[in-house]
Amino acid sequence: MRLAVWNTVSIWEAQAFLAETTCHKTARNLYQSGWVSPVTIRRLGWRWRPAELQLFPSSSRFQPVLWAEIVRFCPICLGLGFHSIWFQLRALQQCPIHGCRIESSCMACGVRLSQYRLTSCERAPAYYCVTCKAAIAGAPLVADDVMEFFEQRECVEDAFAPWKRWFHRAQCRLAILDEHVRQKRTGHLVEGYRHGLMAGAVQVLAPYPARCASGLGYPVQLCSWRVRLARPASFELPTRRGFLSGGMAQRIYQATLRALIQYASSLPQSADVPDRLVFCGDRSAELAGWQAERLALILLRCAFEQSQILDWKQDVAGAALRESALIAAISSNTLLRVTCRALIVAAYLGFCWLARYHICNGFLSRADLATAPDELFVSGRAKVGDVEYGVAIVPCHTLPESLFPRKMGRQNHGDKAVKSCCD
Repeated sequence: MRLAVWNTVSIWEAQAFLAETTCHKTARNLYQSGWVSPVTIRRLGWRWRPAELQLFPSSSRFQPVLWAEIVRFCPICLGLGFHSIWFQLRALQQCPIHGCRIESSCMACGVRLSQYRLTSCERAPAYYCVTCKAAIAGAPLVADDVMEFFEQRECVEDAFAPWKRWFHRAQCRLAILDEHVRQKRTGHLVEGYRHGLMAGAVQVLAPYPARCASGLGYPVQLCSWRVRLARPASFELPTRRGFLSGGMAQRIYQATLRALIQYASSLPQSADVPDRLVFCGDRSAELAGWQAERLALILLRCAFEQSQILDWKQDVAGAALRESALIAAISSNTLLRVTCRALIVAAYLGFCWLARYHICNGFLSRADLATAPDELFVSGRAKVGDVEYGVAIVPCHTLPESLFPRKMGRQNHGDKAVKSCCD
């Protein structure tokens, strides 16, 4: 549809374009930058200026969070030969032009459309379903109606103008989180959790315009900090053994863990539920009756400590940290107390989410104890002069204020930190 006959491009010309611009000559991801350019527009004879020229590669790492994997369309627009990249936004639920629902299945046969990419195996003409060969919009295109619609180009652009303004604003406000997202390659469960946090962060940092889905992502809070760095930016990371597993790092971990154990102990629990997780082969004992907050402590300790801790109340004295447990807390070549505490608390809240999932399943495998702490840590940091501004995205919670350092603020301070990072 993006390379369509109404834009003077036939299916054979589109496949030739694919063969020239794709290494494997099999598929072209239409979210990637570089596939469309002013040269491409002139060469293919398009009568429209695609929005992709301004959208990508900016915040390209937010593709799984912001953009849909499959084709989405407005039935009326598609019936008039028009498709916009803005229809691919997950949050957009109604067409800004006609107000009708955005669809993702063929209106004739109901089959879900394919992924939003150009492939050499697509043999159906533009705007027609590969499965049933009928018009995806439910009715074939009428030339007079199409030409009349495209003559109203300014009205169409005005309808999408709020989304363009929103995206450019979101680019700036989400830029500090982009670097963290691009570094992670994890399993589907943890990846889904992190994407939920990111989608919730979009709702807080850059709220969507009208006609969008309000239930995307998890309800989140922003935990932010502002710290004046004592050392210059040229200070190099110490390489002596134990920098990330002893001294200040170990003391911060132990103090935070004691506070979390005290918090979990204050919650009501059935008397017949053991404090220790007992494995039977690769599976644990029955998790019925377990509280997520207590099971999360076991997951947290297994992630941070060298030994496998299966008792959530076990004494923290002498706990030996993994060398890489607090690697995500390093900022400006310095290990800061506030980022250490933010990492531990954010990881604990992430493990609470995972614990609820495991409790619903009724069991826990030993492989589930191997989740790294930084996989659950969604944060952004920026240095302005000798001051570091940072923000961590965490799910809404009921943890006591004492678990958060004095330098770390809640929701009301998070927006100021993000603005400082963007300026």
